[in-house]
Amino acid sequence: MSRRERNGQWLRVRQAADLLGVSPTTVRRWADAGTIASRRTPSGQRRFSRHDLERQMATGEGSAPVAGDDPLEQRFQLLLDTSVELSSTIELDEVLQSAARRLTATLGIPDCDIYRLEGDHLVCLASAFAGDFDGSWVGEEVNLCDWNLDRAAVETGRAQTVSSLDDPRLSEMDRAVMRPYGQRSQIAVPLIARDKVIGVVDLLDHVERDFTADDIAAAEALGQLVALAIEHAQLYDEVKRLHLGNLRALSSALSAKDHYTLGHAGRVAAYSALLAQELGWPDDRVNDLQNVAFLHDIGKIGVSDRVLLKAGPLTSEEWELMRQHPGISAEIVRPLFDDELVAGVRHHHERYDGSGYPEHLAGHDIPLVARAMCVVDCYDAMSCERPYRHALSYRDCLAELRRGAGTQFDPAMVEAFLPALDKLRRRRMQVARLARQAARLIDPARHALLRTRADEERPEYREMVGALRAFRAAHAPVRFVTTYALVDDRCVTVLDTGESEDDLSHVGDLWLADDEVARVLAGERLSANVLDADDFGVWVSGTVPLRDADGGVGAALTVDVPVLGTIERTDRSDRSHTLAAMLQAAAIRFSRAEVEAITDGLTGLYNHRYLHERLEEELERARRRGSSVSLLFFDCDEFKRYNDLYGHKAGDAALARIARITEGCSRRVDLAARYGGEEFVLVLVDTEHEGALTVAERIRSEVESTSAAGDRPLTVSVGVASFPDDAAAKDELLDKADWAMYAAKRAGRDRVLSFRDGLVTRDTWLSRRGR
Repeated sequence: MSRRERNGQWLRVRQAADLLGVSPTTVRRWADAGTIASRRTPSGQRRFSRHDLERQMATGEGSAPVAGDDPLEQRFQLLLDTSVELSSTIELDEVLQSAARRLTATLGIPDCDIYRLEGDHLVCLASAFAGDFDGSWVGEEVNLCDWNLDRAAVETGRAQTVSSLDDPRLSEMDRAVMRPYGQRSQIAVPLIARDKVIGVVDLLDHVERDFTADDIAAAEALGQLVALAIEHAQLYDEVKRLHLGNLRALSSALSAKDHYTLGHAGRVAAYSALLAQELGWPDDRVNDLQNVAFLHDIGKIGVSDRVLLKAGPLTSEEWELMRQHPGISAEIVRPLFDDELVAGVRHHHERYDGSGYPEHLAGHDIPLVARAMCVVDCYDAMSCERPYRHALSYRDCLAELRRGAGTQFDPAMVEAFLPALDKLRRRRMQVARLARQAARLIDPARHALLRTRADEERPEYREMVGALRAFRAAHAPVRFVTTYALVDDRCVTVLDTGESEDDLSHVGDLWLADDEVARVLAGERLSANVLDADDFGVWVSGTVPLRDADGGVGAALTVDVPVLGTIERTDRSDRSHTLAAMLQAAAIRFSRAEVEAITDGLTGLYNHRYLHERLEEELERARRRGSSVSLLFFDCDEFKRYNDLYGHKAGDAALARIARITEGCSRRVDLAARYGGEEFVLVLVDTEHEGALTVAERIRSEVESTSAAGDRPLTVSVGVASFPDDAAAKDELLDKADWAMYAAKRAGRDRVLSFRDGLVTRDTWLSRRGR
């Protein structure tokens, strides 16, 4: 034998060994024993003998893989073709369909079912009937103990065969399933990966058939390739799912930084699903859209929290940073989604008229997914509270969508989204009716007795929680029923049906009230048509007041029903939860560190340094727009004496109380800061002098009245100055408001004076810094 012939022989044996996952020595041993056999030929059945193998190896005959060639070469080529086909994709559905086709075509057996082993059950992953892929059997779940042949294959790890329905190894369940499909004989092949049975392949013929060792060897060899392909696809899905879960955790962490964007990602994902369903998109596409929409703002991880959490308008430099986030988001999600979905994330801030960003695309040049995402993203923004404006009513949201059709939005997307919103409105009405029914189970007087965790031992708690749980059980769509109350201006949970001890909120637990709960507790009527999102999912919620005997709102009750088809949260038992939680905690810690750098620790207001940065920006913006900015400078009167009388702890509490009053008298767009010590500054954006005086008087009055109510009198003196009438620059504006504040103190304290007031301008103005 020449060197070339010996090399060819070795390569063929090595190729067979690699495909079968065994050593070359094992291949030779199988060949010696006749285990490696050829396919059935028209002339009948025959095993492949040692003489055939020796002749093929010695002469290299039959090296071309064509019909009629040497059987061993055909087997090698078959395994090679199968391996190439199965390894051409890592999408599990495609792998399974390819495997089913390959198995039926190779063995001349018309029917093939591929099952995954889950405990003591088999779940069908793919099915071929009469040579065609059959989706009707996919998803069927059977008990392994009912199918004798499959159970034997799993227990022994070896292929099992029956040649007819009369075989005593078949159970009655086996026969009952096979007869309607005309199936008479079967091979059950265990799928083994890493020495573990992960499933079974059933190959079923419509004639009684004695399966040869040839058939069995081919089925086992192909089954091993199928098992490895399935395992690789499942590992890929697992890695992809873990990656997606971690990105969702980071996205949730970004939203959690600010109450006003909390749940935004989940709501946009759910609205996207509702719109896609209205457009008639297939279920798998709807699911992919939900996942990518949940991550549409993940790129904001690259934007400073000082920009993301800024209450006032952004500067041109800050806007440039914000405009980068869609591109960053697209690059982050690229490994998980196809090009169309990635393009949707990149361009979801494009406008239909071409004035959007990042590439100023217009009309149908904007990717379809981006046009859909733009509509739902904007709807969520306008229907929920934001730092720079209040939420719009449902009617105003509809008007805004129609007004933007053709300029900001694709008109076709708006027309499709409006019916989806109407369906949501009707569903919210149904859930609200359920909430009113649940509210009848609550006695407001007894409910008012429950305010701390210790109250869970009271009979009132057990009776009312039990009634709400029974109500939930009787109304299948309902997942949660919860009541809330205000305690010292804080929203707390009172009754929670929960789903387990891990998911249960206790009496007195603080709760960051969403827009609906906050408005109901405030006695307002709801006018929004929105979804509610939290760590547990996305919900259609109904919130109703619980009124006391006098008709006042003493508490609120919420019923939550999951939105059909929305992304569910990752199970707490999921092994990705730990890493996802760590990533989320790290993101929040990073966010907190950055926010703390610009925040006063005692009062929670912005600090002196950030005040100077923002004030400069607001004045520059006002110059460009020709608008006004007013500044209030106020100081606690005789604060040293207050500390001496009541102690420094009481003094700190007084400063924190003044900070809350200041926030309550201002808008989110305004800037409240602790200037230093007992001095505070409030910057009122787009506010004329007269409006500033009104706000200043309200602050002064509330400080005086709340302090008097606590029997520890404390007052403030307030100075007011405005841009551009009183000052043209930042330092000048601060100095003149400061001077007006000291003039108020000289005039008797506990009053408001503006710089232009006669009591101030009567004296020569001098900067305190210059004296």
